Amino acid sequence: MYAIEERELILDLFEWAAGSRMMCNYFRFGGVAFDLPEGWIERCRGIVNDRIDKKIDELDRYLSENEIVMDRTKGVGVLTREQAINYSTAGPVLRASNVHYDIRRAAPYGIYDRFDFAVITRENGDLYDRYYVRLLEMRESARILKQAVRDIPGGPIIPGKKSYQIKVPAGEAYSRVENPKGELGYYVYADGISDGVSLPCTQPELHQPDCPRCDVPGTHRGRRRRHSGQPRYRARRGRSVRTSMKGE
Repeated sequence: MYAIEERELILDLFEWAAGSRMMCNYFRFGGVAFDLPEGWIERCRGIVNDRIDKKIDELDRYLSENEIVMDRTKGVGVLTREQAINYSTAGPVLRASNVHYDIRRAAPYGIYDRFDFAVITRENGDLYDRYYVRLLEMRESARILKQAVRDIPGGPIIPGKKSYQIKVPAGEAYSRVENPKGELGYYVYADGISDGVSLPCTQPELHQPDCPRCDVPGTHRGRRRRHSGQPRYRARRGRSVRTSMKGE
């Protein structure tokens, strides 16, 4: 709740640019749907350059040396480096166990290879380190944003003629990005005949709920996955269809 005001300011930028605060339908293949409104960049630069760092400092002061937070998180839920790898964890959970792995560095996509930022790791693998990795990564995100709003170019928002339906050739591909919770991957398969595309999704939440089993005796793997798993989606003919989830 300490960061609720900054959250609202960021969502205001989403709404101003894309028309919605969540689930923004803004990006297109090779560009974006429409240009940014007048004044958007200036407001974004003000938030990124003048506000975000101060708020992160404030959160750091409130929480990182807080006696209650430290008592309840240090030495709790420890995942060793080997356990974190064997459980297929990703993102901050993996890096908190001293695994130097970030997809933006290991397999750069977009324009991440142009940005200067650090991959944050910690050594203890406990709950406190998982919190603190996230806080330090907020600082790195602000660092990336400053470079992005400084160097954002002018020009067309999408090359060539707009296309509202793309014919996908036959073949298959897998692509992944660094999600706030870890690796988010999509496997795409198309037969090249119909306009149907199979789009299975791999989410970090599917693996990481199993990790507490090493510290909570008697936890049943299936029960934990039913309570914490996310709905699975598949895309057919341009639509996302929610599939059933075990335990529903």
